[in-house]
Amino acid sequence: MNLPTEQERDIFLYKSNTPLEYHSGWFNTIDTDYIADDRVKAVADMAKDRKWLAFMGQQAGIGKTLLACRSLEMAWLHSETQPDAVGNKSRHHPEQYQFYSVRNIAMRLCLSGVGYQDEFDKLNKLKAIVIDEFGSEGGMHPNAKERVLNLIWDMYDRNRMVILTSPISTIEEIENQYGGGLVSRIQQRGSFMLLSGQDYRLKG
Repeated sequence: MNLPTEQERDIFLYKSNTPLEYHSGWFNTIDTDYIADDRVKAVADMAKDRKWLAFMGQQAGIGKTLLACRSLEMAWLHSETQPDAVGNKSRHHPEQYQFYSVRNIAMRLCLSGVGYQDEFDKLNKLKAIVIDEFGSEGGMHPNAKERVLNLIWDMYDRNRMVILTSPISTIEEIENQYGGGLVSRIQQRGSFMLLSGQDYRLKG
């Protein structure tokens, strides 16, 4: 695997909508006082293989979104297109790997009529998606929960990568809110990871 140039990485971070807060650093720069070394390595290995990941925990600032962003980038880093006429391969286009808050996804998918289908079709063509703060969409729109789930089901059917962060802190609560089908899909394709600790943003 050839590492991207600094410019290529900057392009990926910009075009994937990765929040600016998470542009610097890499897996080896994650503060292991907050996230244990073995867990960081496990996440990196799973992301290379495009496994599904669900980072859970009620507390803010414990690394859920950080790990999600690093996982999205790792998946892109290890992606390959089909060989061209002379056998050369390249990485997928950065636009095929996207970070969204669940609020943004819900707004896009709750458009009515043709607008909804257009947005759904754009999203389900992605190679990988981060849905940040999954579990907080319930009060946004009457159809938000159903349509976000429909997108996840479609990504599953197309064998695309899904990365979730959630303030929900137990698998049982995920199952109660979304049904056993979501839990089953995540466990088949990847893993849940419960994070806890103090808010790293407030580290003195």
